[in-house]
Amino acid sequence: MASPISTTPHDVMHSTLRILSDAGCTDEHAAWLRRMKDGKPANAAAVVQFIDDQIRLEAEALVKNPFEMTVEEQIASLRAAYAETFVPLGIPMISEEEIITLIATAPAWPKGPDCYRVFDLCWGEGRDGVIQTFEAHAARFKRVHAKNWRWNLLLSGNHPYKGKDVDRLRLLVGNETHKPCVSWTIVDLSANRQRRSITDVRGPNSLAQVGIILGWLFPKRVEAIDYKEWYAWFCAGYESNVPEYDESWQRVPCVNRGLGDGTSSLSASNRGNDSSGYAVPVSQGVQR
Repeated sequence: MASPISTTPHDVMHSTLRILSDAGCTDEHAAWLRRMKDGKPANAAAVVQFIDDQIRLEAEALVKNPFEMTVEEQIASLRAAYAETFVPLGIPMISEEEIITLIATAPAWPKGPDCYRVFDLCWGEGRDGVIQTFEAHAARFKRVHAKNWRWNLLLSGNHPYKGKDVDRLRLLVGNETHKPCVSWTIVDLSANRQRRSITDVRGPNSLAQVGIILGWLFPKRVEAIDYKEWYAWFCAGYESNVPEYDESWQRVPCVNRGLGDGTSSLSASNRGNDSSGYAVPVSQGVQR
């Protein structure tokens, strides 16, 4: 266990101050560190938290992700997904030009024990595209997982409720933003576990279709979900409307797993969910 800095030997402390001075630290920086807020050393605490975060990230970078895939393996899975699932659904086969571009633009595998390089695949535009993309990836998820389940109220498009057609799925950022895409992104599947609610941490970069793509591209990761070391995750870039249970647009789709029988599942939970067994990942963009 680390010791308080006040117990650091004089020669080591002097060396530490020398390093800070060489890095440009001045008496103004020191005064800022000593500044108190409401009787507490808030500025110094913020610096300590930053250092703790860096130490944690460095430690995580040394841990290899057991689900890591090569670009060649991912491209093979992509080709299989098109041939076995997407093309039979009426989606045109991915072109060789698109494959070549994906290979050429593939980012390095990200550092972190639960970080992933993953495709972002969308078809169509607007609301119709949202529906087509969601259902295509849900179909692939079903094909890849021998034991699978989808909540019967996790729907897309219009479905009847009390005699009226009700829209069941939309993008958090608006259906009008949906465009065709074939690209890469980086995701940390352990992000935002400590939260008061999904609403508190979701935003424009929260996963939508990418959350389901992760579920079929990395099936072993889904099968490893234990809610302690390997977490389930929310696709918080989607909003799900389930009037049978809630007011409008209260649910968030998720990828999870039944611990009893090992079933891989697509379900949805209330946006107030605060369970640390579930992450609320975001797309981190492409890192090269």
